[in-house]
Amino acid sequence: MTFITTKKLEVALQLEKSLINGIKLDNGIVRHMAGLRQLIKTNVIDAAGASETVKMLGDLVQVVFEKGGLASGGQYAFIVSANQKRAISDLQSDKIRIVQAETSRGQVVDHIVTEFGRFPVIMNDNVKPTELFFIDINRTKIKPLGSRGFHHQDTAITGDNRRGFIVGEYTLEFKQESAHGRIKNLV
Repeated sequence: MTFITTKKLEVALQLEKSLINGIKLDNGIVRHMAGLRQLIKTNVIDAAGASETVKMLGDLVQVVFEKGGLASGGQYAFIVSANQKRAISDLQSDKIRIVQAETSRGQVVDHIVTEFGRFPVIMNDNVKPTELFFIDINRTKIKPLGSRGFHHQDTAITGDNRRGFIVGEYTLEFKQESAHGRIKNLV
């Protein structure tokens, strides 16, 4: 049973990767769901090779606000790569004052505060190093298609040898596309 648990974790990690990187395909034989990168089309800021700034993050939140995204509240978060998480933590580091008695150095930023609210910064290794997402977690859900949630399906048993496979079909429920945003082509 440990092997089955390990394989279910592996499949769940593949599903997580698809939530961001998925490309929609339905050719009648194979189906793939679209991920965040493909689904967010309205609020996309092209950084054109620039580093992120506090203003750029605020501009993304404002664009979402102006499209009605923040009107009903929500649970917004920045989803970032390790590269962008470090860049966010370095924002305005020149303004930090440390007294001589301090023995620790560095800073970690876990929330971004804008005129529109305070939003957590969540690191995900499936996000490209040159992008970040601003999404409402309440408007996204992972759902099984019908009754096709992950389960182990046995195949033929031969003596003490037990074989099977993990079966499941999931999709990303993505509501109000204009309530989400993305910055691409960051340094």
